[in-house]
Amino acid sequence: MQIKEIIKHVPIKDWVKEGYSLPNSVIVEGERDSSNWEEPIPFWGQELPSFPTEIFPHWLRNYIEGVSETTQTPVDAAAMFALSILSTALAKKFYVSPRLHWEESINLYTVVVLPPGEKKSVIYKLLSLPVTLYEKEERERLEVEIRRKKAELKAKKKRKEELENQYAKKANTKVLEEIISLEKELLEGEGVSLPRFIADDITPEKVISLLSQNQGKLAILSSEGGIFDIIAGRYSQHGKANFEVFLKAYSGDYCAIDRMGRTEVVEEPILTLGLFVQPNVLQGIPEQFSKRGLLGRFLYSLPKSNIGKRNVEPKLLDTVIENIYHSNIRCLLSLKMNSSIKLTLSREAYPVFIKFCKIIENRMGEGNDLSQEAIRAWANKSLGHLLRVMGLLHVAHWVDYRQNKNIQSVPQEIPKEIVERVIVASNYFIEHTKAAFDCVQVNEETSNAEYLLKVIIRQGKCTLDYRDIWLLTKKRFKKAASLRKYLSFLEEHFYVKEAKEGRKTVYEINSHILSDIKSSPDTLIGPETIVDKGENNKKNIPSKKPQGPQGKCTNNKSYAGGVEGEIEIKDLLEQIENVNDLSKVGEIGERATTSKKEERWLDI
Repeated sequence: MQIKEIIKHVPIKDWVKEGYSLPNSVIVEGERDSSNWEEPIPFWGQELPSFPTEIFPHWLRNYIEGVSETTQTPVDAAAMFALSILSTALAKKFYVSPRLHWEESINLYTVVVLPPGEKKSVIYKLLSLPVTLYEKEERERLEVEIRRKKAELKAKKKRKEELENQYAKKANTKVLEEIISLEKELLEGEGVSLPRFIADDITPEKVISLLSQNQGKLAILSSEGGIFDIIAGRYSQHGKANFEVFLKAYSGDYCAIDRMGRTEVVEEPILTLGLFVQPNVLQGIPEQFSKRGLLGRFLYSLPKSNIGKRNVEPKLLDTVIENIYHSNIRCLLSLKMNSSIKLTLSREAYPVFIKFCKIIENRMGEGNDLSQEAIRAWANKSLGHLLRVMGLLHVAHWVDYRQNKNIQSVPQEIPKEIVERVIVASNYFIEHTKAAFDCVQVNEETSNAEYLLKVIIRQGKCTLDYRDIWLLTKKRFKKAASLRKYLSFLEEHFYVKEAKEGRKTVYEINSHILSDIKSSPDTLIGPETIVDKGENNKKNIPSKKPQGPQGKCTNNKSYAGGVEGEIEIKDLLEQIENVNDLSKVGEIGERATTSKKEERWLDI
């Protein structure tokens, strides 16, 4: 007999994350009072704070919030990318030094994690447009001059070859001196090229070349996370990761590359990274990224999606606000400098910052929230991250209020107000970094715990024998010790509680995730009728057990609701196993097969 009704697949983690209990098509044996249970702790952490846009000057805050409104995307995405744009415009023009021997360049590495369909490309274009336009204008302006210089270098190269031939035939001091002079001019002219502000799909070797050609600075801005694959060795001959330039260009460390026939040296490389990535990109980052310290160099943002709550007729971006944004970013890009300008903390700001330094140091102490190895590596750099943000915002505030656009007129002391604002915003960066590192470290432990929770909830019972859980999961957990480890994990997160019934070990299930069955949203899960071709009438799966009213237990069994009645889940599973063509029963589970009789995957 073929299946005419199925239960749609819905991942358990989505129920828990959204705060839902079981759907109304699942009947739970022996309903219990939920007042004795604490709310379970989601595997994926607590709700994260929104970006505090008040840290920005008005001209930039207005544009960020306007982009967020017109794209109906989280404000976090535009805010983080705005920091990357400021870094692109100001890197290597300023640096921050709170005290002697502590200097921070003001370039940033940022990552915004968003799922598909969140208009990452639109945000990217709206924020980066003044940079790309300025780059295009500069390339057009300098193109004629660059061509002339390259023609001169080509002629000098030919002249040098002629002189070398003359000198080879007959040594002459004047000829030698001219050869040496031409050689020097050719070396100086090697870096002549059109300016580049932004790159995207680029190899580490090419990064060094562009840094060398662009006075040691470059921004890699992307609406995708492909650069992580490149760093991991996508284009490498042996698939080996190449971190060096990305590690060194964060802090301006000397960088040299020697290859057959060429040597490239960048004495103070400064790189900006502004990336939008999907969650699976973050989860797929190799462990060596963390071990080498690359992940500790980023600021992270994991915004909460607006999908399902978006206004289908949002406000359009205000033209006046957009023009001011373009004008100010262009002003920052065009600031000319002979050398980097030092920014310090004002007399009032310094003690505020030092007090915060002590707080971060204490939080990195053993047993505190920033003490775990991975997050502590980031926390060690967090004060430097914040100093960089302070420097960027300080200059951004200046361009808002000053008519004199000379770089020398930028105040060299960062005021207390900006320091305090960034310290308040530090909570955002810390909590989102914790969540990002949890996402990176979504490993076998979290995956196994999630699997075990699915199996337990699928039974629809308030209490399960340990032996029954073992029988249901023994193909996943080969040893009893492994199963007990993940049961303890669930107990720590208040999903289950170990108890004794005589000599038997049982696990009580948190009634919060099994309660309110009658009022659970119908949209989460429900029966679906399938009609075979050639049949005129819909048929229901017959029930082998007495049927009870929807929402109550009958004969201490778990039931799944049908269109015209209820069927026992075990009976449904048995019938699904007997179906040869699984395509006719839709999405019945992540690993449903007709051959696996003990591991029955029906994600209800």
